[in-house]
Amino acid sequence: MRVIAGNLKGRRLLCPSGTTVRPTADATKETIFNLLGARLPGSIALDVFAGIGALGIEALSRGARRVDFIERDGSALKYLCKNLERIGIGEEAGVLKGDAFTWIRKLHAKGRTYGVAFVDPPYGMGMVARFLSCEEAHPVLGEGGTLVVQHHAKEQVERHPSRYAIESQRTFGDTIVTLLVSR
Repeated sequence: MRVIAGNLKGRRLLCPSGTTVRPTADATKETIFNLLGARLPGSIALDVFAGIGALGIEALSRGARRVDFIERDGSALKYLCKNLERIGIGEEAGVLKGDAFTWIRKLHAKGRTYGVAFVDPPYGMGMVARFLSCEEAHPVLGEGGTLVVQHHAKEQVERHPSRYAIESQRTFGDTIVTLLVSR
């Protein structure tokens, strides 16, 4: 696992062995960031279900001004923090430890907004629909902001809340990347 472009290109990311973390493949990451294009530089981003932080770190490498990472798994958190420390990311990153849905409500209550949010929850647990409903009720994505959702092909993002419009979808085996834009 490595950073594939930007000022941190080539930096290796630590990743635990086993099945608790499902890092985003390089080809998928490249497509995600190509789809985001000019929206990313200078943005404030949110990496939900961050795992080891691969998407958020890639966003920082490609010009995001700040990324907040939300993760609750202790092992993934350990690797996320190690990766941020090894790469030397400090003030540009915030690590929010705990449940994603609780953090979305807290961030909304604090008036925090993001231009880009990466959402890559565990597959097969209904987390995508739950996240979209939570974010619609407690919005943290600014108007015109972009949600990048990675989900299993069996999960239906087409039934998204009315706050979003699907801009693009790409398929990578059993994984689909859906870009949603907030209205």
